[in-house]
Amino acid sequence: MKKTIKPIEAMRGIAVIVLIMIAVIPAFARGSSDKASTAPATETFDSSLGSENIGKKGPAGGIIIYYNASGFTVTGEGSFTANYLEAAPTNQSTSITWSSTNVDVKGAAGTAIGAGKANTAAIIAAHPGDTVSNNAAKAAVAYTGGGKNDWFLPSKDELNEIYKARTHLGISLGYFWSSSQNDNEIAWYQDFGDGYQGRNIKEYDYYVRAVRAF
Repeated sequence: MKKTIKPIEAMRGIAVIVLIMIAVIPAFARGSSDKASTAPATETFDSSLGSENIGKKGPAGGIIIYYNASGFTVTGEGSFTANYLEAAPTNQSTSITWSSTNVDVKGAAGTAIGAGKANTAAIIAAHPGDTVSNNAAKAAVAYTGGGKNDWFLPSKDELNEIYKARTHLGISLGYFWSSSQNDNEIAWYQDFGDGYQGRNIKEYDYYVRAVRAF
C-alpha cells in the first residue's frame, strides 16, 4: 500500500480506521497472487488426470507444464510419442551463450513441440569442444534431476509452454534460450517479462531452463 505522509493530528481518525482494517483482513487476502506464483508444487503427478497435472510435481521432480491428450512426436534418434512436458524446477544457467562459435547447425531448425530433443542433440554434435559454461544445450543436458538423463534445451514452441506455465515455476523475468536455430549466427529466445519471442546472435548470454518429454 502506498503511504501518503500527512500531519498525524489531522489524520488520527483515518489512521484508526486503517489500523482496524489491516488487523481484520485475512492474511490470505493480502499478497495471495505473489505467493501463488512462487509456491513450489506440492501435488504429485497422476497419469489419470491429464491436463489437471499442469503445475504439479512431475516424475523427475520438475513441474508439469504441458499436456497433449493425442500425444506429440519427440523427433530425433529414438523418436517416440509423448503426452507431457516437464520443466526443471530451477534454471540450469542464468548467463550462457547459445554456443561458443557461429556454426550452421544442421538439424536444429525445429520449432515445434517435440523438436527440442533433436535440436539439442544436433547442437551438441556440432560443438564438440563446448562446455556447460558456454553452450546452452550442454548446460541443459547436464541436468540430471530425478535421476533422469533425458533433459534437453526446449524448442521455440516448447519454451513458450514454459512461459505460459511460468507462475507454476516461480519465473517472472529473464531472457531464455531455445534450441531452435534461425541461421548460423542467430537463434530464437524468449523474454519472460512479456512473452516476446525474438531472434538474437548466439553470443548473447541468456538463461537456460531444461525440459523433458514423457
